[in-house]
Amino acid sequence: MSYVEIGNISRTYNKNVHALKEISFTIQEGESIGILGESGSGKSTLAKIITGIEPATSGTITLDGESLNQKKRKLISSYRKKVQMIFQDATSALNPRLRVEQSIMEPLSNYPDINPSYSDVSSFSKKRREQQIVRDLLKMVGLKEEMALMYPDQLSGGQKQRVGIARAISLEPSLLVCDEPTASLDVTVQKQILDLLKALQNQHNMSILFISHDVRAVYYLCSRIIVLKNGEMVDTFKRDELYDEARHPYTKSLIQAASVS
Repeated sequence: MSYVEIGNISRTYNKNVHALKEISFTIQEGESIGILGESGSGKSTLAKIITGIEPATSGTITLDGESLNQKKRKLISSYRKKVQMIFQDATSALNPRLRVEQSIMEPLSNYPDINPSYSDVSSFSKKRREQQIVRDLLKMVGLKEEMALMYPDQLSGGQKQRVGIARAISLEPSLLVCDEPTASLDVTVQKQILDLLKALQNQHNMSILFISHDVRAVYYLCSRIIVLKNGEMVDTFKRDELYDEARHPYTKSLIQAASVS
């Protein structure tokens, strides 16, 4: 069985604005899928629905055989523990009044019974436990432990995004939803973040849903690609089929615009 099944998801606003129209696909355990499309294609709306931030108008989402029900608080809490999100704007995603260590621990504070496998802290006091978890997470995303005491405005854009990734993986999610996580970064830092995501996926066997308008980034990270246009799924294919003649004209126009060769 697929780990995540998206079944005929639609989202309508004000009864006549169709942000998404019957989107269906599956995500296997440990798989990386790219959602590709221009602004207004419905990518971010899809991300919010899959992460449980907002409900679909119709359709179903099944996680490991269990249907997501927005009306059942216990189910949505369990779902959000397994599905975490990295946002495009790392600056606005972090509370400027919280130190890095506080931001990183925020998700875990909502699930106090979790003992993460990446830190051996079972015999530690609460304070020491939190300090060690933060150290381990910072190391996992390539940041120095002294950054734990810094505030967001003391970090570069790439460092902020790494903190956002540390937050997102703190609960050891099964699915990591990345909504344009490299869009606001320069080319060199983009590559570093993509390499980090690849490494973390391999280490923790996470599934990744990578949402972007950037053909190059999606091609680099993802094994399967889905193309959205005006809220509709117009193309879906494996990575090595990107240049096939069978590609949808819209997909071809995105490739041409990106000058991918």
